[in-house]
Amino acid sequence: MLKTLAAAFMTYAPKLDEHYREVMEDVLCNDRGLKRAFGELKTVFAGTTFNYGGKVATLTHTDHLNYGPGWCAVVALGSFDHTKGGHLVLWDLNIAIEFPAGSLVLLPSAILRHSNIAVGTGETRSSFTQYTPGGIFRWRECGFSSQKDFIARG
Repeated sequence: MLKTLAAAFMTYAPKLDEHYREVMEDVLCNDRGLKRAFGELKTVFAGTTFNYGGKVATLTHTDHLNYGPGWCAVVALGSFDHTKGGHLVLWDLNIAIEFPAGSLVLLPSAILRHSNIAVGTGETRSSFTQYTPGGIFRWRECGFSSQKDFIARG
């Protein structure tokens, strides 16, 4: 799954993928105490969330702490009838998409309002997401320091 996700990101957003790779390499080289998620698979994303709980559904939201111009990856998991529930809703685009288990979407989650709808009785839905917080990009751009310290240095 991670190799498919990486290939999709590289295929559909090659410049963004390259930017993520450069930032991650720089951050990891600057602080040898940090470890890459999933080790040698070398995902370009810094964060991962597994949403478990039987019937994972989300309210309408943006992931405002993610990298603004970036994308996140979401994979649907579980056993449910995707024609009746589990749809991905992209509110700003006014569309709902059938999103079966095993499906992957790359979306600009920091700026695009999204959610998913509940699944039926006796069904399960979970998700696997990967993302990078905007703070990691700012940290690098500020010379591996906070914005406050960067500004204070003048």
